[in-house]
Amino acid sequence: MLTTRASFVALCALLGLSACAPSVAEDSKGEITDGGDDGATDDGTGDDGSADGADGADGTDGTDGSDGTDGSDGGTDGTDGTDGGTDGTDGGDGTEPAGPVDYTGDFTLDLAAEGLGEDTCIGAVNLVVDEEAETLIAGSAECTFSGPLSFVGGITATMTADLASSTSTTIEGELIIAVPFIGDYAVGWGGTYDGESITSEDAGTIDVSGFSIEYVLDLAAEPA
Repeated sequence: MLTTRASFVALCALLGLSACAPSVAEDSKGEITDGGDDGATDDGTGDDGSADGADGADGTDGTDGSDGTDGSDGGTDGTDGTDGGTDGTDGGDGTEPAGPVDYTGDFTLDLAAEGLGEDTCIGAVNLVVDEEAETLIAGSAECTFSGPLSFVGGITATMTADLASSTSTTIEGELIIAVPFIGDYAVGWGGTYDGESITSEDAGTIDVSGFSIEYVLDLAAEPA
């Protein structure tokens, strides 16, 4: 191989250096061209630009904001408290059925007769209101005299009454007064019943053995 190269050098010496120069230049130019291509290949690849662009994809993490819908769930759960209040209202359905109601109160009966004087019988009244009974109001009263008529002792009165009409609070009825040793005397009486109380301020006249006796009835009764 050394012999061949020596021969090539010798030949160049004979022909002159200029004959061999183009070949060397072409080789050198070829190498420079190759280097340029390599450089172009290396510089042309935008590795840095591509890497930076990929970082931009991290912006999709913003979808985490949808977690805020959990707050709506908390508000909806609050409506459960309303259900509890409604259930408490259902407990009010236990209304007692209508039935007899006892009324109690004061009872006074003033009597006045010419030749006998005046006296007041003071006592108590007990009445029963029953909207399903044949007579709305029924009961009795007892009282005693403390003046000129005290010799008769206590007297008993039986009372009944009904509403004057279905749309009225006025009551009308009968009062039977039992006087010891004398007899029973029936008189009419009236008053008011409004569902909360029974009241009466009535007056009239009773004929007893030829005597005319004036009376004034006063009572007020409320649920016992």
